[in-house]
This record gives sequence, C-alpha cells and structure tokens, in this order.
Amino acid sequence: MLSRILRVLLGVTMVAALTLAAPAAAHADFCAQTVGTGCTYVVVTGDTAGAPCLHKEHLVLCERSFDAGPGHWSNAIQMYLVLLPLAWRASNGDDQASLAQYFDPVTAGGSIRGFEDLWLPVRPVAPDAAQLAAQLVASMNLAPIVIGIVPDPLPGRVGIIGFPQWMWADNPAENTTGPMTRSITQAGYTVTATATMTHINWNMGDGTIVTCRNAGTKYEDRYGKTPSPTCGYYYSTQGTFTVTATSYWTIAWTGIGQTGTIPLNFTSTATITMGEIQVLRR
Repeated sequence: MLSRILRVLLGVTMVAALTLAAPAAAHADFCAQTVGTGCTYVVVTGDTAGAPCLHKEHLVLCERSFDAGPGHWSNAIQMYLVLLPLAWRASNGDDQASLAQYFDPVTAGGSIRGFEDLWLPVRPVAPDAAQLAAQLVASMNLAPIVIGIVPDPLPGRVGIIGFPQWMWADNPAENTTGPMTRSITQAGYTVTATATMTHINWNMGDGTIVTCRNAGTKYEDRYGKTPSPTCGYYYSTQGTFTVTATSYWTIAWTGIGQTGTIPLNFTSTATITMGEIQVLRR
C-alpha cells in the first residue's frame, strides 16, 4: 500500500475508495472518477518502502506553502501541485481531465513558475454496490397487494359461517407478487437485483394468522363450496372482521464483487362480515 495518498475533491464532492500497489515511480497521478462530472485528484508521493520526495535524485520537501495554498510534491510529475477550486474539464472522449496548478521543480528554494494545465488520465472508480442496490429497489416500485377475499369486502355482503373463505392477491403483477429482476449500471459497473415475494401473512381479525406461500387463487362462482386449493380459511364465529394481508419480500442483489439481501414487507387491509344462515319457519 502506498505510504501517502492525498485526496482532494474538486467539482461535486465524492468519496472514492482507492487502493494502489507497487512503487510510486510506476504510477502517475490520476483523476479518479465515480459518477457525474466530479473527480477526486490523487497525488502519489511515496511507496511501501517509504520512498522520499525526490527531484532528479535530490531530496525535496514533500510539502511547501505557496500563496495559492499548500503545495504537494509529486514524484511522478516532478512538480509541487497546488490544487485549485476549479471544475474539471474533460476532453478526448472523457479520457483525460485538466487542472490548473502551480509548480516549482527546483530542488531548493526558487520562485513559483506559475500556472499550467495538467492533463491526467481518468480512472473509473467503482460506485458503492449497496447504494446502487438500494436505488435499484426504489426503482422497482414494489407495492402491497389488493386483497381478494370471499365474501367480498363490500357493504351489504355477508359470508356464511362454515363456508370456505378464499384469499388471494387481486392485483397480481411483477411489483405486487413478483418475481422481478432489474439491473442498474453506473460508470460501467452493474448491479442486478431479483425481488421475490416469499409469503403472505393473513391476519383474519379473529386472532388467527394464515400463512400462504403464494398469491392465492381467485374465487369464481363455479367453485361453489370447494375450499381454496392454495390459500383459504374457515370462520367459526359471526361478526365483522378486519383482515390484514402482509406480503413479505426478499431482494437478492449482486454486483461489483459483492452480494446482499434487502427484506421488505407491505400491508393492506379489508373488512368483511360473517353471519349464520337463519332458518325461517311458518
């Protein structure tokens, strides 16, 4: 690991995690670019052996003060660099970035030589994979289900005690019942995420929770008194019940050499009424 790396943010503020190996002489200074137009300028001044700051084999101070600000010696460029609060200018297909800088290449003392446009290679730096995954999940617009249930949760509708209740997601789609796979790419790096709804917990409002590991089956009149093949229940008492359906999701993501999971859940409610069959006698 190089013994000394100076990071100075120019343009928009960014944080770049940079790891450099091998002696300083093998590395030129460079502009590390993440996303957008901002760059982090990195001055390489030493190596693992603690190499001194040298100009033509003569020792120089690694730091000097100039009227424009602190100067940092670069072995690679053989100059003192005073990084100015100027925006980077990109050219040549965004291959390089220029920086106005002071330099003083003499070994001891001497006057400041002035400004110069310094052209540096731009090296893409991997963005934060977890942040990209979070952006990706937000873009999926995952949403709660619309409750489908018999009896219908409408005024005047009454279910019959002893008859089967069917429960299902009445708005099945990628973003409500899954699965959904999406990718996002920034600065040439890609993160991919797959969102899977693992199960729905149905709180039936009478103290019972039914877990269904699917979106359920929509009821049709032709099914009659047949119980649901995928997600159902029987009420044993009459009354009005608030049914709560909570859908649970797992989003698994991978990219930029990392993996992770993000859990989410969404809740929706409906109110139904259950009653008994009244037998009328004359």
